[in-house]
Amino acid sequence: MSEIPGMIPPAKGRSPAAERENVLHPFDQEKEVLEKRGAPPSFFSVVWPMLIGGALAFIAPRILDFLTAPDQHLGWVARAVFPYVLIASQPQFRLYGEYSSQLPQYILLAQFPLEGALTTFNLRRRLGVGAAIGLLIVIHLVGAFILFLLTQH
Repeated sequence: MSEIPGMIPPAKGRSPAAERENVLHPFDQEKEVLEKRGAPPSFFSVVWPMLIGGALAFIAPRILDFLTAPDQHLGWVARAVFPYVLIASQPQFRLYGEYSSQLPQYILLAQFPLEGALTTFNLRRRLGVGAAIGLLIVIHLVGAFILFLLTQH
């Protein structure tokens, strides 16, 4: 074997083939990561938030009507559960014509499926159920805070 000037000589007793076996390849690293994480989660353990979100989308208008009824005194619950629907219905956005009534309805129908999709995404990333639901709570608190700022005079 010819010597290249400035090259570090191989260790004694080790052949070049033995050194090649110790090299990490991208696929070797992926296998090690999978071994540490365990088996991938089952389909139903990840998709259940999407199914619940789709089911809640059908009853969301009735829930909002119940919470905003004048005799229920549950306006604060409506602000916590549906903050973005109430934000879209604020006059500060100056939506004229049909948009002022249609946008809150679209947000109302899309809210729970989108939250289910976000939770499904987080569960697929192996985030815990508590952390995934905690993220939804933070999103609702941010919306409730924005609604609070918009409704202050």
